Amino acid sequence: MNAEIDTRPLLLKAEADGKSVFVPRIEGERLSFYRYIRPDGPRTALRRNGFGILEPEPETALTPEDFPALVITPGLAFDRRGRRLGRGRGFYDRFFAALDSGCLGSRPAGRVLAYAALGLCMEAQLVPEVPAEDHDKTMDLVLAGNSLF
Repeated sequence: MNAEIDTRPLLLKAEADGKSVFVPRIEGERLSFYRYIRPDGPRTALRRNGFGILEPEPETALTPEDFPALVITPGLAFDRRGRRLGRGRGFYDRFFAALDSGCLGSRPAGRVLAYAALGLCMEAQLVPEVPAEDHDKTMDLVLAGNSLF
């Protein structure tokens, strides 16, 4: 989206390095993640949804076997304590809350799903303080330009 880093080069590099790459898709009030399909593959990799966000086709869903995972998380702003300001709909916070409770989406995972939440932003999006509530997920790491917090 506007004001967020374009992650497509990162996706292509990760896939070229043999990593499994999954991207989010808004489904009702939650995020579901599906395997990324290369643009030069047999079908279109990503399509714009009603918000103008590029999303995958709902084909190969993320499963508990795909963990541990690095969850690259967009935002409007981040602070050095790892707090994130999203767009206010709570999609990522609900996704992380489900993972923290041992679920993947609405399904029990049957085990703890290990992950790291990485906030990714431009230097200008790093602010002194982001307001946070109890349900807001704090990032494990924030990468802002060339700085890692």
